[in-house]
Amino acid sequence: MCEEGFVKYFICGFSGSGKTTKLNEISKLPKYKGYEFIDLDEYLFENHGAGFQSIGDMIETKGFEWFRHAEKAALLKFLEGDSHLWIALGGGTLDDDLGTFLSLRSDVKGYWLDTSFDLCWERIKDDPQRPLVKHGEDKLREIYKNRQNHYKNFEKITI
Repeated sequence: MCEEGFVKYFICGFSGSGKTTKLNEISKLPKYKGYEFIDLDEYLFENHGAGFQSIGDMIETKGFEWFRHAEKAALLKFLEGDSHLWIALGGGTLDDDLGTFLSLRSDVKGYWLDTSFDLCWERIKDDPQRPLVKHGEDKLREIYKNRQNHYKNFEKITI
């Protein structure tokens, strides 16, 4: 998975695709010793979640627009730093502009954790901390299909 010349890597994919699990697996590989490993959702909750029970609670209160702005600002801050790192993005972090920007950077390599909707749904459907779940399976399937367009610019890892 590692390519010479890259110092910053990210994993994108839908909610419940396994990004955090994959990040934890990668963090144990000797070739990434000295790298920083960041789960973007966890970072945002640790830095902006005071007084909230969960990231879902924070999003419900502050709104998705606030959350997406904070998420992108944090990601760009990490990418501009000097550290070697791996970042697990949130399922909705990428949009057309950000995805294009990241795909054009010579020091950043992205991986798309391509997990079927059915498996993602099975993993998240009963999790009250997943704010999109309240929209139901049909709406989430539509969001999943739309987000595939944002992920497809990056090397696919299939689960």
